[in-house]
Amino acid sequence: MGTPTGTTTPTPWARRSDRLRTLAGDDLQPLGIAPLIDAPVLYTGDPDGRWDWIFMPVEDDPLYQRGQLAIPARITRKLHRLHTTGITFDAYLIGHEVPKHSLADPDPKTLEHVLTRLPSAPHTTLEALTSALAATPSLAGAALAAISDPILIGALTQDATRRPHVPAAHYLIARW
Repeated sequence: MGTPTGTTTPTPWARRSDRLRTLAGDDLQPLGIAPLIDAPVLYTGDPDGRWDWIFMPVEDDPLYQRGQLAIPARITRKLHRLHTTGITFDAYLIGHEVPKHSLADPDPKTLEHVLTRLPSAPHTTLEALTSALAATPSLAGAALAAISDPILIGALTQDATRRPHVPAAHYLIARW
């Protein structure tokens, strides 16, 4: 019989994204499509602001590596709920606000020095964050009023791999 004229068969990526939205409901905030990163990346914030952002795979976060990434109980419960629902991502990213100009280069030693000396939980707008993520029109800009540091992002890649720079749908999982 085939596909009716004028319709297309969803790609595996589209089916995975649809399944994720069905399972997660309001638990995840779509951020948009951007290339997957595989190393720390510095994004400069508002030129007049006080903060820049550093994004990296979770396993590259010095605080996570040392077991010093404090995760509140409410976030742990949310992560457990998502996991038991069957929600998984190809990659997990973490973002931290850092004082403007504190990282000329996201070198691991400099990054560790900056991250371990941050003041308590600076804030920025989601609009600034999503602009920093990829500066693409497909990113959500005004869905939430504020973001806290750190943030956890899940990425579904186009080909279900962790290959760097492959297109990935990014979802805000949690912020605290």
